[in-house]
Amino acid sequence: MGNFLKLITFVAVAGLSFYILRFLDASILTTQSTFSKFALLTISGIFYTSFLTAPLSVVLFIILGSSTNIYLVILFGGLGAVVGDLLIIKFFRKLFKAFSFVKHAESFKTAKKIAKKYHLNLVGLIIGMAIVASPFPDELGLILLGVSSLSYFQLAILTFLLNSLGILVILSAAKLFL
Repeated sequence: MGNFLKLITFVAVAGLSFYILRFLDASILTTQSTFSKFALLTISGIFYTSFLTAPLSVVLFIILGSSTNIYLVILFGGLGAVVGDLLIIKFFRKLFKAFSFVKHAESFKTAKKIAKKYHLNLVGLIIGMAIVASPFPDELGLILLGVSSLSYFQLAILTFLLNSLGILVILSAAKLFL
């Protein structure tokens, strides 16, 4: 049943992407006002963080990147991605706070000692950063970053840089292959 749901989700997202592509021709987007482009880039950045909407935002980045300055696409897409990432991190931190009773269990204390001994917190942080920087959806990476002791401001700067790097990779690959 799980594979069937994944297939249905993929078909729905792909169909929606093609439907929107049909109406978002680059010639139409170039005639729109500059403000609406930047708003669309920011909204695309917010959608860039979720696994369901990431394909749609990648398509929008590629379309807008062909008619807009690439650095503006990266800037506004990165700012939108920060908003989406911080919302997800806030959700996960509240969720983990609800399960705070687990950290008093003996097995959790043992796991924490092992993590500290082998520097697994740093490894988790690096893996989380790599996932956020990749063009793939950010949820797993944000969980790894969210359980760290970084403040929201530090996470905002970090996710902005990483998502902007991911958007740059997407736009560079699109210019290379399209």
